[in-house]
Amino acid sequence: MKIHATLVSAKDLRAAADRAGVTLTRFELLNSRTHAHSWDVLLSGSGRRGTQYVSRTESPAATWDEWGMFLGALFRREPTMRCGNTRRPIYADLSHFSWVTDNRYDDLTPDQQHRVHRWDTWHVNMTHAYSVKECRCGAVCRWLREGSWAEFART
Repeated sequence: MKIHATLVSAKDLRAAADRAGVTLTRFELLNSRTHAHSWDVLLSGSGRRGTQYVSRTESPAATWDEWGMFLGALFRREPTMRCGNTRRPIYADLSHFSWVTDNRYDDLTPDQQHRVHRWDTWHVNMTHAYSVKECRCGAVCRWLREGSWAEFART
């Protein structure tokens, strides 16, 4: 995951990883066009082996909740941080992250996480602006069907 930031340091990454109960498998400092720098981050956690990000010979990947706890801690450090690319970021800022995850990571701890989400319920909101998926554990994931977060947040 590419994380664009100005304030987030290597120390912050380590602290967020500790809070989420994961291991920083990789964190490389890179340039960013939108922030002072970016980090290329890979986490290992309690997920499955052999995902697209972690090969079968390495540690298990971090779960969706572990990534959420990790990113939530970093967003609390720097609310204007961005995850992903500039045009279509995965999370444009703290408000976008909170909206997508329905504030799940405000106070979730590793012992409360749901290791394997089953997104049983999928639906489109009334205006067809975004879709929602839900897990039986109460986790929610929203995503915009078109347009940017900046456009959506203005409405």
